[in-house]
Amino acid sequence: MKSRWLVLLSLLILIIIAGKMYDDHRVQPLTWLIPDDPAPFEYMHFSVGKQSPEDGGIYQWSTEDEQVARELLEYLGDFKVKKINEGRYNEDLNQGERFKFEIHHTGRNPIIVHGKETGVHLLVGNYYEIVEGSIDPEWLRVFSDQHGGEA
Repeated sequence: MKSRWLVLLSLLILIIIAGKMYDDHRVQPLTWLIPDDPAPFEYMHFSVGKQSPEDGGIYQWSTEDEQVARELLEYLGDFKVKKINEGRYNEDLNQGERFKFEIHHTGRNPIIVHGKETGVHLLVGNYYEIVEGSIDPEWLRVFSDQHGGEA
């Protein structure tokens, strides 16, 4: 009787693990991974690889306009992603223009996303590749110029 329960428990554990692995590696819309937090929106930081003339760092701008953040998430919602490991994400780290954004809500941890044309990194530790098409760096530059000004 004990061995029967042990076998059933082992099968249940295997089914749970297999289901989790399938769920982690299936193709899904990018915006499903970025939570639409019901807490009040505070602000968003955004950068798209522009250089600041003062210190040679990345140009970053901020906004308290929630519609600007929604516009960015709406654009990203068109992309389908699949989970990958960090090594695969870093293989082409220096290819393409990088971008970063943080969305802050009252009383919550920020949503932090680093990305490039072919993939995104949702902090902390989740890496995804874009499986259909790629994120258009020109769209990101126009978005940044329109809402944050030119560096």
